[in-house]
Amino acid sequence: MTTIEGVDGTFQILDERFHDYVTLSLIRAEDGTVIDVTTKGTEWYFLYDGEKFQYANSVGKYVDLTPIPHSSLIKNYAFGSYRGRIWATTIPMLKHYMLVGAGADCFPFVFPQNDYVTLYNTFEGQQMNLVTDKAHNLYMQYWVNTGFLSLVAWLAMVGFYLVGAVKYFRKRGFVDFCDFVNGGIFCGIIGFLATAFFNDGSVNTMPMFYTMLGLGFAINARDQWVQSEQPVSKKQAQMPEI
Repeated sequence: MTTIEGVDGTFQILDERFHDYVTLSLIRAEDGTVIDVTTKGTEWYFLYDGEKFQYANSVGKYVDLTPIPHSSLIKNYAFGSYRGRIWATTIPMLKHYMLVGAGADCFPFVFPQNDYVTLYNTFEGQQMNLVTDKAHNLYMQYWVNTGFLSLVAWLAMVGFYLVGAVKYFRKRGFVDFCDFVNGGIFCGIIGFLATAFFNDGSVNTMPMFYTMLGLGFAINARDQWVQSEQPVSKKQAQMPEI
């Protein structure tokens, strides 16, 4: 390090290749010495209390910058509108939730929000305050929230409908209105499962999904529908006079 001429208390790396990239300043504070590291895109504030360094985030809280595991399967963190960063961080988390998940909608609490180094490298210092609240992958989201066994049970439920629908179509084909409705439900669920690789379930889509899935189960079991012994006549179906 070397001092910058004309600027008190500010240093730069002696190697000229880094002169325009990073500078360092020392600030005295009550808790210790604050090191202001100015890099391309943002400033890093580190508190040194005589024993360890801590990073001061955007809300003024000092946090430890611990190593965060990342999957080597994903190389490009900008993949899929930056889903690559989320997936690469989420994949190593999955092994901790084989039996029991973190809890419904608890993904943002267990995701390492203090992975500031990856945020900096991915967004070039422009998204240091970003909070990741979902996995952008329904299968990973379910796995972390409710556990791997829960995900398997959910897939088994959906798979049971799909297998039943295939048997239904092979047996009946497309004869009446219910057959075509079931065909639409079948195609819709296949499409949902495909898009679930890049999206999460939401309050806008899941009620419709489960409504259609339940209707599909009912149509698959139409051979078990109770048939009325006597058809209801029009006279019986009329409202009584008041």
